[in-house]
Amino acid sequence: MKKALFLLLAAIVSLLALAACGDTTPPETTVPTTVATEPQISIEDYKSLALENLDELYNNAVIVNKAASYIAKYWNSAESINATITTQKLLDACNKYLEENSITTLADMEAAFDASADLYKAVYFAHIEGAEADAIKEAFDAFYNAYIGFYNLTMNPTGDRKAFNESANNYIAEIQNSVSKLDLLLE
Repeated sequence: MKKALFLLLAAIVSLLALAACGDTTPPETTVPTTVATEPQISIEDYKSLALENLDELYNNAVIVNKAASYIAKYWNSAESINATITTQKLLDACNKYLEENSITTLADMEAAFDASADLYKAVYFAHIEGAEADAIKEAFDAFYNAYIGFYNLTMNPTGDRKAFNESANNYIAEIQNSVSKLDLLLE
């Protein structure tokens, strides 16, 4: 009897062990046949998006231009009386000028610059294909890169005044060229 009970118990343990092991084959997975993507936007919607974001970025660039122009004038005046020029002096004078003339502040200009990345990304990474969209992206990219360079130059006016003025004029020319291209493309 003890032997039968022992065999019965051994059989139950064996069955439980087999049941616990079960089928170790992973469950079948279904591979989707299509990739989920955003729907492509129309060229008209893309042009509207690009124009709207360009307008805001252009307004930011105009304010950067006002700051850069003041820095150049201040720098020229300070050099004419042999004053010591530092980046901080230039920025402090510029900020005072911008505030006194109710234009903006350097802090607000910096916040607008930080927000500009989202405006750029919305246009550059929009889901659209085609030669016309590619041309818009290329011109928008040129504009944005010139704006970034101009902003960085203005917020960090180092070197000498002539090099600053030359660089500023180059960025302004790049901005003007890309805006002219965008004006034609976004009609």
